[in-house]
Amino acid sequence: MDRAASVLLTIGDGAGFEVLLVERARGLVAGAWAFPGGRAKAGESLDAAAVRELEEELGITLTPSQLRAAGRFRLSGWVVPDLEIALFTCHLEARPALRPAAEEIAQATFRRPSAILLEWREGRLLLPPSVRDALEAAAAAGVPQALAPRIGAGAYADAAPRPWNEFLHGVGLVPLRTPTLPPATHTNTYVLGTGRRRIVVDPASPWAAEQEVLDVVLDTMGVEVAEIWLTHHHADHVGGAAHLQARLGAVVRAHPRTAELLRETEPALEVDASLDDGTTVVLEGPLPMRWRAVHTPGHAPGHLVFFEEETRAAIVGDLMAGVGTVLVSPPEGRMRDYFDSLRRLRALEPRVLFPAHGPPTARPAEHIDAYLAHRQAREEAIVEAMRAGAQTPREMVQQVYTDVPEAAWPLAECNVVAHLLKLAEEGRAVETEGRWQLEAAHGP
Repeated sequence: MDRAASVLLTIGDGAGFEVLLVERARGLVAGAWAFPGGRAKAGESLDAAAVRELEEELGITLTPSQLRAAGRFRLSGWVVPDLEIALFTCHLEARPALRPAAEEIAQATFRRPSAILLEWREGRLLLPPSVRDALEAAAAAGVPQALAPRIGAGAYADAAPRPWNEFLHGVGLVPLRTPTLPPATHTNTYVLGTGRRRIVVDPASPWAAEQEVLDVVLDTMGVEVAEIWLTHHHADHVGGAAHLQARLGAVVRAHPRTAELLRETEPALEVDASLDDGTTVVLEGPLPMRWRAVHTPGHAPGHLVFFEEETRAAIVGDLMAGVGTVLVSPPEGRMRDYFDSLRRLRALEPRVLFPAHGPPTARPAEHIDAYLAHRQAREEAIVEAMRAGAQTPREMVQQVYTDVPEAAWPLAECNVVAHLLKLAEEGRAVETEGRWQLEAAHGP
């Protein structure tokens, strides 16, 4: 498990005190607002790590003696490996000059905790659960002097992993262990809505202990699960759907192509109604939400993204990942569709992407563009490998995927075949008895 340290820095006296928040430019949960801090180096104490990170990120100079330990919070499931964050508090008499390191910090500001939480409740910003819990403690503390004990008595008390992670109001993430592909170990199940009536997306785990985790979360919330939505048919996304359907009597909905495939792979799961491209459902509540299904084939033929039209949040399933990469494996996977689906997601202009594996990001345009550029670079490298004499997918993998461990080459070969089929559809390559070559117009 990795270790990290962050600092809740306060200025001002009485009920009007303010806390320092930074918007992350990159890294874990890019685009989210958080406290300054970062991972500790090998052999480095946590208070020393906190002091170093403040200096590197913002140009603020402190000493470990100025910090007060408030507690620890463990991130688990949606981050690989698990991450334990030690939170320190520090109160300054004067407002410090802020010099954000542009490569890490997009912006930094002092705000009152209640004002930040109001923006979160209105769906206007992304807060990691550890940060929101500390801000709620800060708002309740009233004065900065009471802050550290209140934080330590709450969610930071025991560093136990929390199954419920609500980064954006109305989008709850419950990471469940599943038989997924490494480096991921969990699949994110999402609970959508802010009122009594909710939608569960991808109740993923086939294992009873993990299904119980989700059961307890839903029971504790006291909500009505009206519908269960599936992004696609893969086992690490639907493994707990039949259990939840039987337990709650909720309607299961999926794209018609997904329903067709599930009849073969999950006969115990009954898809009750279809989710066609453009299907929209309104969830009432303190923050009303309007969720729309968007057909995004490529990884799977019936793959759906769920897009919320007010907050512009997108549940992207396996179209993109926050950890690892996306497999496009023929015949179900189709690379030409995958490119088109990424472009369709980009055109929606989402504000936040919530993947099935790994953390969300509030830098969606950069993330989507990076995916498109990566896939295009792989395709160009495959073309160059063919020009250099490679004829089989395995030969191309050996030349193109030099940055990937050999143990992962069989999966890489699936992506190579998907790229080759795309090139064939475009008239740029041809296959004869398992050997590929470029069409004459595109050859050496």
